[in-house]
Order: sequence, then C-alpha cells, then structure tokens
Amino acid sequence: YNAVEEITLALEGLLEPETVEETLGKAQVQEAFKIPKIGVIAGSKVTEGIIVRNAKARVLREEEEIASGEITSLKHLKDDAKEIREGFECGIGLNDFSKFKEGDIIICYQMKSIKRTLELSWDLNDPLSELTGSQMKSNIFLEKFRPSILIYLIWDL
Repeated sequence: YNAVEEITLALEGLLEPETVEETLGKAQVQEAFKIPKIGVIAGSKVTEGIIVRNAKARVLREEEEIASGEITSLKHLKDDAKEIREGFECGIGLNDFSKFKEGDIIICYQMKSIKRTLELSWDLNDPLSELTGSQMKSNIFLEKFRPSILIYLIWDL
C-alpha cells in the first residue's frame, strides 16, 4: 500500500544533492599589514553578516574577483577569533593571497548541499497540462502503468 512512497524515497536517494553557495558576510579592507611568519593580513571592518575562520572567501576589487581561497587567519585585536560579527574590525589572512589593497571587499561564504526531492502528480485527466515545453525538457519522467492509474514522478535536474 505504500509502494508509491517507497519508490519515491528510493528515487530521491539516487538524486545527487544540489550544491548552493551561501554568503556568510562581507568585510571591507581598510589597510594591509605585513606580519612576520604569517604573511600579509587585511585589516578589515565587517560590513555585513559574519566572517568565519576556515570558511571560503573571495576578494573583489572594483567588482571583479581577483582571488579566492580559505580564511587561514582571523584575529580581533591580537587574539585569534573563530568569527567576527558585523561592525567589528579584524585581521583576515587568506591562503595563497597577499596583495590586499584598501577598498577591496572580502566575501565569506560556505557551500551547502540541499537534498533534492520528487514531486508527485496525480491528475489522471491530464497530468502534464501544467508543464510548459521548457519545463518538460528539464524534467525527467518516470511512467509506471497500473490498471487505470498513471503515476508521474517529476523532479528538476
């Protein structure tokens, strides 16, 4: 009696999760500092959200991405920090990048995996009537025939 639900769950398990970028925060570089044994650190002020140590980051200069990497060093005053919130100043070090300039924007982000799901359509009269041609091309249809029942399992690629 739970065949449809079991098939749906089995097919959802075969789907690759969708990877989405989530922006955590932004910081504006105010000055670059050279620190022995560490390298160049961007003296920055967090303008939005939070900056998190070990998160991914990209550096924008005049709205063009000039570098990306991981935040390897994050300091508030002279203390190591795990995260810095909006409005606070901090020192940010990126792996393999040292050419910070005043006005650069550092965007901190993380990649999230979102489980994809299936949508069931039970309209027996015309189950495809709500889909446009482009949607039909971007969907996969699994048709399962049973006596007098046509089941469409639909999901976005």
